Amino acid sequence: MKKVMLFLISAILLTSFASAEIILTQQPEPFYNMGEIVNIPVKIISPVDINNFFTLDLICNGKETQIYKEYISIDAGQEKQMSPLIPLVKSLTERSTGSCKIKAIMGEEYVLTNDFEISDIISIAITSESKAFNPQEENTLQGQATKDATQTNTITDVVKNGFFDVNLTQPQETKAGEYTANIKVYEVDFENEITNVGLVGYSFTINQVPTSLEIVFEEAEMQPGNTLKVKTILHDQTGESVPSTSYITIKDSKNLIIEQVETPTEEFLEYNIIYKEKASEWSIVAVSNKITTESTFKILEKMSVDVQLINKSLVITNNGNAPYNNTVSVKIGSETKLIDVQLKIDEEKKYMLSAPDGEYGIEVLTSEGSSITGMAILTGKTISVKELTMAGRIAKHPGVWFFIIGIMGFMAFMVMKKGYNKTFFGYISKLRKKKQEPLAKNSLVHSSNKAELSLSIKGEKQTATLVCLKIKNLEEIQSKKSMSEEILQKVVEIAESNKASTYENHDNIFFVLAP
Repeated sequence: MKKVMLFLISAILLTSFASAEIILTQQPEPFYNMGEIVNIPVKIISPVDINNFFTLDLICNGKETQIYKEYISIDAGQEKQMSPLIPLVKSLTERSTGSCKIKAIMGEEYVLTNDFEISDIISIAITSESKAFNPQEENTLQGQATKDATQTNTITDVVKNGFFDVNLTQPQETKAGEYTANIKVYEVDFENEITNVGLVGYSFTINQVPTSLEIVFEEAEMQPGNTLKVKTILHDQTGESVPSTSYITIKDSKNLIIEQVETPTEEFLEYNIIYKEKASEWSIVAVSNKITTESTFKILEKMSVDVQLINKSLVITNNGNAPYNNTVSVKIGSETKLIDVQLKIDEEKKYMLSAPDGEYGIEVLTSEGSSITGMAILTGKTISVKELTMAGRIAKHPGVWFFIIGIMGFMAFMVMKKGYNKTFFGYISKLRKKKQEPLAKNSLVHSSNKAELSLSIKGEKQTATLVCLKIKNLEEIQSKKSMSEEILQKVVEIAESNKASTYENHDNIFFVLAP
């Protein structure tokens, strides 16, 4: 039994510590000069899913400098081969020289290359044997300049009939810049001895040839609602950047083109990702100087809500890119209530706060850590937070809704029955008991329960419901007699039959329903 338990524990530990394996498929050369390129082919094998950065650090004389970084995603059991090209330039290696090695790192795993030398020394040798000259004596000074790790190119050809044709083809990794070729033409006699010699210098230029295009993200994984920042870097034959322009195409997860822009290389292009863009993987395609490259970035899932405290109501809106299903804490005074909130994207829910009559401090805290605070005057018997549904709103103020529905139904009825009003209004007029008076000077309607404005600050504060009826064509109605006056008068009578007080201000008629 103990052996079985020991075996299980060992298996669990081995599984827990499983990680990627880095294999160097080729060691660097033993000697390099500044300006040359180091090729580090590697193979990464992982028994588990890996999503991490792969980096290369240059270690010279105890000093460690990061020279390469790439985001790697590998599925379990898969492998990835890479061949990073590292130009030995000051901007990247900080002019590190001497005995060096490269450290390949993936997460907690790393591997070291063999030691190699980096030199920035050029040796100059004078090849002329004579060092003492007489005045006016013609002499030629000859010499040779070489780097420690390489040699100058020597090309030999034959002059035919006074003409020569020399191939000056340079290696692919030759650095762009100005170069000088020293051309020496000489003549030999039958004993193969040099008789006549001619020397001339020939200057030529090696152009920058774009060889690779790199896509660089400020963030390869980003939250919805943030701004994507991406740029391109065009590299020449030695890895140096080449100023140019590139076409950047942004594609969504369905491979649809979202944005296509021409922009200078090494300048960030910005694109706003909308707040409700669903979690997915988008791609970037860049083209410059007939070189095309592609890379991807991820939009992460974000569960988030916007919380607003409006009087006695709490309004919660899903402003994330995924359905929200979490707990929100609402603190009223010293008591905390937890509510389970389930919202679709862009969905909004309202909650009614209640507590024994008084003013309370309100603090709302979401599961994501955002919070708001405020003050509210609440009424009720106990402290509670209840979702305010449509049925709840009707139950809370049924008279208001019946009143509004009645007005809408009456107006629809009158529109359908144009011209039939004499008997109807004659009949209704018999029900009037209170004396009616105009709401205001030149008013179209009369009221038997006119609301009066008062500047008094004394009295009891009550919760009231206010309905406003706006008359857009008031001047037209006042200028000529029509059914509109009778319809408006009927609306006022229906409202006042439901104990509403009526007030008129310009082209607005207000109905106040107070307890």
